[in-house]
Amino acid sequence: MKPAARFETSPKAQALVQLENGPFYKTIYDFLNQLSMASDLGSLIGCIVLFLIMWYIITWLLRLVLSLFCAALIVVLVVAIIRSEVASKDVVVMLYQVTLVIAKMIGGILVYALRKCSN
Repeated sequence: MKPAARFETSPKAQALVQLENGPFYKTIYDFLNQLSMASDLGSLIGCIVLFLIMWYIITWLLRLVLSLFCAALIVVLVVAIIRSEVASKDVVVMLYQVTLVIAKMIGGILVYALRKCSN
């Protein structure tokens, strides 16, 4: 006698299990489960809401990184102009140290933000 055939879980069920494993997504999944509407419509609305939230977060982060990059670029240009104009090595060393401090601050902020987002 042959053993009974095993049924594999559908890709949709696997996706829902993966969705339940994350804390942020679990909250949204529980909220969408409690809504009283058809499951396909609820999934569609949930996907649209998640897409809009992620789109907003990504554009906000890109604007933040670009604004930090522009500020760092201005500092580097000022250093290059002063280096070409001023022969005093003390000013150049001082501006180099200021640039390093600003770069470390930006790096620290980005590392902190990435650690907060990954948890």
